Amino acid sequence: MPRVLLVAAVAITAVTRLGWLGLIEFENDEAWALTVASEIARGQAYPLVGIGSSLGIPNAPFFVYLMALPGLVGRNPALATGLIGLLGTAAVAATYGFASTLFDQVTAVSAALLYAVSPWGIVYSRKVWGQDALPLFVTLGFWALFASLLTGRCRLIAPGVVLLTLATQLHPTAFFLAAPAFVLVVGAIAQGWPRSWRSIRWLGLGLIGAAIVESPFLVWQTRHGWPLLDAVRHLARDPGRFDLTAARAAGSAIAGSGYPALAQVSNLWLPAGLVEVGLFLGGVALVVWRMVQPGPTAPRLGALSLLVWLAAPVLAQIHHSVPIYPHYFIVLYPACFVVMGVAVSALWGLGRRYDVPIFRGLAVVAVAAPVAFGIVAFQNYLGALQRGAVRPDFGVPLARQEALLDAADQLAGGGPVFFGAHDSLAPTLDYLGDGRWRIFDDQHGLRLPSSDHVSALGFSEPASLGGRLAARWFGAERAKTLTLTTWSQVALYRLAPGDVEADPGYHVLDVAFDNGMTLTGYRLASDSARQRLLIDLHWRFTGVPAARPPTVFNHLVGPRGETVAGIDGLAYDPADWRAGETGLDEFDLAWPSAPGPYHLQVGLYDYPSMRRYDVVSPAAGDAVDSIDLGPVGLTSSTGR
Repeated sequence: MPRVLLVAAVAITAVTRLGWLGLIEFENDEAWALTVASEIARGQAYPLVGIGSSLGIPNAPFFVYLMALPGLVGRNPALATGLIGLLGTAAVAATYGFASTLFDQVTAVSAALLYAVSPWGIVYSRKVWGQDALPLFVTLGFWALFASLLTGRCRLIAPGVVLLTLATQLHPTAFFLAAPAFVLVVGAIAQGWPRSWRSIRWLGLGLIGAAIVESPFLVWQTRHGWPLLDAVRHLARDPGRFDLTAARAAGSAIAGSGYPALAQVSNLWLPAGLVEVGLFLGGVALVVWRMVQPGPTAPRLGALSLLVWLAAPVLAQIHHSVPIYPHYFIVLYPACFVVMGVAVSALWGLGRRYDVPIFRGLAVVAVAAPVAFGIVAFQNYLGALQRGAVRPDFGVPLARQEALLDAADQLAGGGPVFFGAHDSLAPTLDYLGDGRWRIFDDQHGLRLPSSDHVSALGFSEPASLGGRLAARWFGAERAKTLTLTTWSQVALYRLAPGDVEADPGYHVLDVAFDNGMTLTGYRLASDSARQRLLIDLHWRFTGVPAARPPTVFNHLVGPRGETVAGIDGLAYDPADWRAGETGLDEFDLAWPSAPGPYHLQVGLYDYPSMRRYDVVSPAAGDAVDSIDLGPVGLTSSTGR
């Protein structure tokens, strides 16, 4: 029966971790990690560090090299997530072996089944995050250290130390596990007395392996002045606060439902969570009882180490100066489920010892209920992902991002695709498109391709500045609206060559300034009711952009040459500049109280020097530092 239940636990784990990979979470950090991993897989880079962390410094490099393995096969994020799912599945199987070493098969089977259906355990096995790979390395590392203590096989100390060192490279919270590891190693050395040198020798070998594992990251730190120490000192100086946030987040990671945090679903897991809380508290009490009971030292030290494993990450974060999240407690896996298994085993043992069937029934229900509720809750969660009923923290499911890529590529018909975004879609679409799309920040305006081919234009937020400009001037070319999630829609346009110039409100120009920018045209829209003039300037970028972008000025000039109104603004974002394409700037100018007539003058200047850029080859009699767009007035027109 234990083997059958183990197979069931592994099967549930495999289905929940490896199924429906098109519905995985794929946002900025995942795209960043896979971009680096792809460069490694292609032999283009061999970094000493990984992607950035919330501390403002890069993480250690182990995870991006781990993700380079699926990158050897292809760039599809499902491949990388599949590897994370395989690691998660192996972690559940290893939990069985780990719990068997410490306790018994009932504990082991119960721990594996409870881990298999854990909502946060599933969520943290379906994403390309370094911390999602933690459980297998933590489980194997502690399995080796516990076995060295309980069986006297001191050679297991070396792989245990190396595996836990790899865990610290996946997420800094693994450093909290140094406390229980210390108890185990010291206990193993003491158990080997008077031949402790054997354990010390294997510990030394493990530390050498750990140093080798850490050496790339340490080399990078040395070359860059140890920013890690600066970050730690900064955290130490921050007053922070003491509260129970860490305890609540740890409780959520252990027995809570992660599904409502990511999808628009009800908490169907709640009854099972309450059962697990009871099992956890009961299991902790039993482990404490085992620790204080007289008997062999090794099992008592093992119980102490298990308790320290559970307590250290929480106590270390009771005082904190940064936000605390449930994923900071992935390092508790699988210890928390093993402790629950101890409680189940105790109930089963009472039933067998005193021949009281109700205790055995309670033991079965204590495991079967979470399994049943867990499967139903996962199906409900999966349905929400398929409907796009996700929370913003989840982002857009991978399959819907891929559908967007296909739709836009079909519209473009082999031509360029320009996509405006300023959220998590920007880096993910850049990765998924392997750089073939032009992603620009739609908060800073609109970018258009300089192409003789059909092109596609899209926006992740149609209400952004770029999205509003496109809707105003290209409304007739709008091809479709794709619903990505319940809170996100994408507007797609199909632009034929000459669509911009063919607009009846568009005025073609070719005025080059000596900073490398050319005013290729403009469009005006006015609203007499609001007394506003909308100025839409089209610039072509040439040459190398200045690190400090120029400022555009728009002046309304009266009959006597006096400036009666104006509005200025930066011409472009230096980080969002591409040579050869067209950028659009929009200015909303308040109309003076007098009706006019007025002329509109446009130009560029440097700030703060206020030096104006000159027009290249101005016409005879024209100004050298601006272009006169002619007379303008207010009408009821609001654009195309």
